Amino acid sequence: MITSAVSSSDSSTTTVTNSNAYDMGTEDFLNLLLTELENQDPMDPVSTSEMATQFATLTQVSQLNKTNDYLETLSHTQAVDYLGKTISYTGETNSDGTSTEKTSLVTGVVYKDSVPYLMTKDGDQVALSSITGVSS
Repeated sequence: MITSAVSSSDSSTTTVTNSNAYDMGTEDFLNLLLTELENQDPMDPVSTSEMATQFATLTQVSQLNKTNDYLETLSHTQAVDYLGKTISYTGETNSDGTSTEKTSLVTGVVYKDSVPYLMTKDGDQVALSSITGVSS
């Protein structure tokens, strides 16, 4: 959990707390904006175009995070679709630098650091990027 505080001269404190530093919502942005407006130098105020740029950047980052979450979910769904299918995949690399092509039935899915790996009947854990063929 990331917590940051902004203090003003009147001893009030505004705290913004997020589970992810890049997952800032509109309410969080407005709280920061109000704090910035309260504490800005009246002789050198922040321009409205700069505020609009900050908000646009916040919106873009938020949308990118949502897209990444969607792609991660899609990757997990794709891994589950391989259950019960026979896959061909690149096996271990031999001492001469060549790799073997293996074929086995997918019996499960395991996750390592939130990345799905297919478990085969032979006991191998196969990354989705190593799959070279699929059959029912």
